[in-house]
Amino acid sequence: MAFTARHLMVSKVRGHFTRLEGEVVTAADPRVSTVNATIDLDSIDTNNAQRDDDLRGSNFFGVDEHPG
Repeated sequence: MAFTARHLMVSKVRGHFTRLEGEVVTAADPRVSTVNATIDLDSIDTNNAQRDDDLRGSNFFGVDEHPG
């Protein structure tokens, strides 16, 4: 799953998550249809190892404190 985020309102950071899963359940009545998604935040990849480690850390995702 790819994403784009603004950094300091000046530049864009592009990246993706390499491990995710999802499920879509449709029903005849769309109001009871559901979507579930699970994203492994530890799998973030922005093509910058230092930034990825920072994003995994306690300032952002906290993957060590909140393992999936």
